[in-house]
Amino acid sequence: MIAALAPVTAAAVAVRPESPRALAAEETSAELRACGVSAMAAETVAEGVRTAVALAQRENRPLVCLGSLYLYAPVKAALEHFLNE
Repeated sequence: MIAALAPVTAAAVAVRPESPRALAAEETSAELRACGVSAMAAETVAEGVRTAVALAQRENRPLVCLGSLYLYAPVKAALEHFLNE
């Protein structure tokens, strides 16, 4: 999936969802960089959302969240919190 998305990805912020099967954010960001994507790892989902929103705003680019269903609820909560600050 990363190789398929890399040509249309300006930057990425990797996070680790709360799942025992989830890949560490550092490993995901390393895989992204190996495919030529500017990527960073965030310690928490909330930090990742904050970083991704700031990057999208600064670069005037759309923001897309990709991942498993385990990731949806925490990203939605973090985004709602961030937008209501």
